[in-house]
Amino acid sequence: MATTTKKVTKSRRVKGRSKDATAASPGHDTSGSEETKD
Repeated sequence: MATTTKKVTKSRRVKGRSKDATAASPGHDTSGSEETKD
């Protein structure tokens, strides 16, 4: 998970940083949530 998160954070720092918020609110950003999940 950490490795994947780092990869995503590199391309989308906002997505990786707000991965917690995205996970809590899937409707907010499904695209980012899915990427962070993977």
